[in-house]
Amino acid sequence: MSTAGGGTGPTDGWPELDATVQRIAVRVLRRGEVSRAELARETGLSTGSLTRVTKPLLAAGIVTEGSARPGGSGRPSLPLRVNAARASFVGVNLTADTAYAVRTDLQGTVLDTAELALPDRSPVPVVDQLAGLVRRWQRDGPPLTAVGVALGGHVRDWRTVTSATYLGWQEVDLGGGLGARTGLPVVVGNDVHALTQAAHLFGPGRGVSSLAVVTVGVGVGAGAISHDQLLVGHPGQAGDVGHLPLEGGTSPCLGADHVGCAVAELSTSALEQEAGRRLGRPVALAELVGLAGAGDPRARVVVDRAARMLGTLAGTVAAVLGPELVLLSGDGIAVALAAPEEVRAGLARVLPAGPRPELVIDPVFSFHTWAHGAAGTAILHALTGRLPR
Repeated sequence: MSTAGGGTGPTDGWPELDATVQRIAVRVLRRGEVSRAELARETGLSTGSLTRVTKPLLAAGIVTEGSARPGGSGRPSLPLRVNAARASFVGVNLTADTAYAVRTDLQGTVLDTAELALPDRSPVPVVDQLAGLVRRWQRDGPPLTAVGVALGGHVRDWRTVTSATYLGWQEVDLGGGLGARTGLPVVVGNDVHALTQAAHLFGPGRGVSSLAVVTVGVGVGAGAISHDQLLVGHPGQAGDVGHLPLEGGTSPCLGADHVGCAVAELSTSALEQEAGRRLGRPVALAELVGLAGAGDPRARVVVDRAARMLGTLAGTVAAVLGPELVLLSGDGIAVALAAPEEVRAGLARVLPAGPRPELVIDPVFSFHTWAHGAAGTAILHALTGRLPR
């Protein structure tokens, strides 16, 4: 494999892996450490086939054997794990004013973090800043393999930002531009998709094959994993639920000709506007949640209504996708944490009978988690031979 800049790079020497070998590599990554017998049961492969499949991974140093596990009769079982030191990655999450970044090893362990203020959010200055950070980590740490970038917007071919409202970008070749500046493969994707990957690879969705993520904050979005695969959609717009109408919604949507959509009811600005209307003065989201917790009935009405609507939105997504787990996150998640019973009531409103997905409300939101997902996306592209050349 070559880097984006051509010539010899950190991914050279990796074998060309067939689909079965790739699937095993990703499963070992998600499991952290797993025996061959467990892999055989989970994949349906015979132990003999599994031994043949893992040989190229062991030979290339992508997977290594752990310490022997005591077992029954015969030779002790040697579990498999990803060779964390084999490669390292950078993950970046771009917001309207800040770049949050992590550096990870091949196993996804975060080795370092950084934050960069973006005083000029136009493409060239942003690429300059990101390239500078990547070069610093190239100097001060192990060789880097690839970069993943996530942002709020639509992305084509894991490279070109077709639109990013909060950055004001249209048709920006971010992958090509940053790749040319760093000499590394760059994978670009939607930020909620990246968070979904983080949940699946490293977080609460690690043990399931299907999950849905719903985020609230400046905007409202969703992501999904089905059969261990991220649903990207065409053209990269899966989970674009911001303008989905919500039952009982009455707030006008700015810039659109409808009322009561998810953004109009659940975004941070919408909640602050509703709180200000009821309390007769400006109220930030953190204060709104604090007032509700202290028993202010006006704030309580706003928080409970929003939490119930968020549950309804999550239930709608779950009704369509049928996931095992639903994760709620985002910088506006404090509303759900303040009224979890209302979230569950909204979920039950849409899914009144039968088994419901496990509901997880992210207790500690961090934009670095989204950057971790961007790094995870780059790791997956490396393991499955999809890094840009």
